[in-house]
Amino acid sequence: SYEKLYAELITQVTCKPFDTLRGAEGIEKLLKLAKDNFKDSNSISALLDTIDAKTNPAAYYKKLQGITPKSLADIKAALINVINTTSDSTSGGNGGGSSGGGRVNSGSGGGTSGSASNPMFYGNEPQNQEAFVDLAEALWAKDSILKLYHMGIINGKGNRRFAPNDTLTRAEFAKIAVMVNGGSVENASVDFVDLSTNDWSYPYVASAYQKELIHGIGDRRFGGDMSITREDMAVILLRMLQSAGIEIESGNVSFTDESDISDYAKDAVSVLNQMGMIRGVGDGKFDPKGITTRAQAAVVFDRFLDVCNRNETGGNK
Repeated sequence: SYEKLYAELITQVTCKPFDTLRGAEGIEKLLKLAKDNFKDSNSISALLDTIDAKTNPAAYYKKLQGITPKSLADIKAALINVINTTSDSTSGGNGGGSSGGGRVNSGSGGGTSGSASNPMFYGNEPQNQEAFVDLAEALWAKDSILKLYHMGIINGKGNRRFAPNDTLTRAEFAKIAVMVNGGSVENASVDFVDLSTNDWSYPYVASAYQKELIHGIGDRRFGGDMSITREDMAVILLRMLQSAGIEIESGNVSFTDESDISDYAKDAVSVLNQMGMIRGVGDGKFDPKGITTRAQAAVVFDRFLDVCNRNETGGNK
């Protein structure tokens, strides 16, 4: 159901940043931005208020770095554990003060420290500094790129570069599709002859395959290093909409290069065009065999999330 998919996505984008996030400020920012995702018994608002009332809140938030939560309940348990085991006088606060309050009931904290990876989540760029320095190359996609970046769905290529006009490979597209579709599937496997279990993309490709979002290109090959075409992007996005339980209305292809669209992709192109998720490239053309850029993919996945959100809130489908 869509509700289950949405819950999985919320869990993924809230828990995953702890793999790479370092520093009290970044952790505090993440928790406060995400606190509304913690519903009912998982609510952390009171716990955050307890920490903020301490003499040195940073000492508490800093102790959360390196945890490896698998659920929102894990994060709450870690917060409880930190409150119960941290002295309010720990490191660097000015002045004294008592530790206020007693122990918070239940839960054990935890997780082991994970190794740092590419910075991609809240708090990793210096304050008042843009996440990427090259978004002027694709200003039309800037908002979508930053939105997905701060959700932990996409990241840059190092040195604060996003490279918006670089082509997107099939492997990279599979990763984004999986992240948007609720995260990777534990122990997912796939048997493509050109994909090793040691490849960085293996868990994402295997998960996308298990979710029936992607197929190979024939002869048991996935073609992960190949650029993904615009028509293949449309096909995968249609499968994602169907997986999310979004109501699909058939449409008619209205592009002047309709004859160039592969038969297997025509329905997907027409449906997504009618829903406003994909558009042409000008002069009435869709350019089905053209490559997908990183900026184009960010915009399309942003629109996908908007469609899912409207569906959840009862808006237009």
